[in-house]
Amino acid sequence: MRDVRKYIIQEPSVGEMLCEVVKCIKLLQVVPITTATAERSFSGLKRLKSYLRSTMGQKRLNNLAVLHAHRDVLDELDIRPVINDFIFTNSVRRSTFAPF
Repeated sequence: MRDVRKYIIQEPSVGEMLCEVVKCIKLLQVVPITTATAERSFSGLKRLKSYLRSTMGQKRLNNLAVLHAHRDVLDELDIRPVINDFIFTNSVRRSTFAPF
C-alpha cells in the first residue's frame, strides 16, 4: 500500500489516469482496522445497563456511557470542585458531608 501511494505521488500522471485507485487508497487510509474500541464501549454499556436498568433514564445512561468511554481523561481530572459543588447544594448535604 505504501509503495503504491509513493509511486502515485512521484508520478502525478499515473494518479490522474487512475483517479479511482487514488480515491480507494485515500479511503483505505482512514478506515479503522479494528472495531475493538467500539466493541469495548458497547461491552461497558451493557454492564452499565444491566446494573442500573430500573433506576435510570436515557439522559443519565448517555452521560454515564460517555464517562465510561472517556475514563482515561477522568482519571486525570481534579474532582474536588465537583464534590464541593455537590456538598454545598443543600443544607442536608452540608451537615452530612465535610467539605473535600
